[in-house]
Amino acid sequence: MGDRATITEAEAMARFLADLGVPREKILLENKSTNTYENLKYAHDIIVEHIGENFKAVIISNDFHLYRAGLIARDAGIYARRMGAPTDWYTWNINYTREMMAVINQWLFR
Repeated sequence: MGDRATITEAEAMARFLADLGVPREKILLENKSTNTYENLKYAHDIIVEHIGENFKAVIISNDFHLYRAGLIARDAGIYARRMGAPTDWYTWNINYTREMMAVINQWLFR
């Protein structure tokens, strides 16, 4: 949750899905994480608890973040397909530069 956020990303997505007609009781929230690894690890635990070990997953994130999210997912025990949301052209420099540095960090310290 960012400094200016008033709700978690999990709650924002739950509201979005509910607005699309998904019954609220069908939505499982992971709202404890503070980074991508925690998010995927906690999500893995929730999925296993409610569905079991044999599940299929899709990681949906910004397109610039998908490669690293896939690496982190494997570390968290999730083997998932990936689907990216497009990045606005005017944010490419900062987003892709930051992500490249994060990928290098991931390679070196995982």
